[in-house]
Amino acid sequence: MTKLIGIQESDVLIEAKFVKDSFVYYIKCNPIAETEKYYYFGLRSILWLSLDGIFSEIESMYPKVGKEPLCSFDSQVQKEEGLPVLEMIPTSYINYVQETENGFIIYVERDRKINHVVIYKTIEFLFCDNDLVAIEAKEAAFVPH
Repeated sequence: MTKLIGIQESDVLIEAKFVKDSFVYYIKCNPIAETEKYYYFGLRSILWLSLDGIFSEIESMYPKVGKEPLCSFDSQVQKEEGLPVLEMIPTSYINYVQETENGFIIYVERDRKINHVVIYKTIEFLFCDNDLVAIEAKEAAFVPH
């Protein structure tokens, strides 16, 4: 699981893209941290965090793609703004992307009730009891290569 341990105010550029010819969905902060740790999860997915645990990038290569959400929202959702500070705890993850009208959602867990959302510009980090469930790009570029 990936635990939310804090939220950092930041002013970095963040972008979301789907690169069609390599079938990669990614959400990336620029500039990225000088030193980062990366974590493999699911099948062909990688998450990069700064050494302090601040989100830097997520990349999902050749995921299963569907139209149906894998999680639902609780009736009351806490919303905060900033970049999440995360702690990785080894476990199994999934590699699933739900395409939305203008973007996409990369799921790392399924069948969870989302009750906390951390918003950074056009990106939403979705949590269930401080466990990262998914990352949603509200707006994404869909590029051929």
